[in-house]
Amino acid sequence: MLKPKLLAIALIASLALLGCETDEDDTAEEPEAVQQQDDQADEEEVEQVEQQDQADEEEAGLMLPNMGEPTDGIITSAQPEPEDFEALADEGVGLIISLREEDEDGYVDGAEKAEELGMEYVSIPVDPDEGFTADNAEKLAEALGDAEDDALVHCGTSERASGLLALKTYLEGEMERDEALELGEAGGLDELREVVEEAMGG
Repeated sequence: MLKPKLLAIALIASLALLGCETDEDDTAEEPEAVQQQDDQADEEEVEQVEQQDQADEEEAGLMLPNMGEPTDGIITSAQPEPEDFEALADEGVGLIISLREEDEDGYVDGAEKAEELGMEYVSIPVDPDEGFTADNAEKLAEALGDAEDDALVHCGTSERASGLLALKTYLEGEMERDEALELGEAGGLDELREVVEEAMGG
């Protein structure tokens, strides 16, 4: 039989070993718990970023390439993508007028998509150099005159859209020449300004 002193020492040693095992178990479990907390924090951060992005998009509203709004109810822009048409419809646009020619790079025929959404689609092919004519201006005026909702006039860059709108406004006597050109610039008219000026007779 062990002496009382040796028995006490053995008991203390056994308790110490048990304590070490418990510490090791806690240490082994701790990294997993920490990892779960980190994962949860990452998920919450991603969710916050997504919510902020969504809020930013809603605040920004309709976004089209080279978009302008030179006058109430008429938007000018470069080529919209088919998926943009739903956003246009949500914004109250009921008429899409395309001034693009079918053989242009990046041409998109949006007639089918517009029809699906209950929107009217009008094509008036306008050559960048020779398409600024009184005839095309009249076609644009007729299309806009029949519109009951807001309209989008687009081309490949917004230059022809804003330029023909300026020409139409001038020829119809709605604005003086300089005012009509300023309206065109508000819609994106820049490099084709001289061509539009010539079409106006100056």
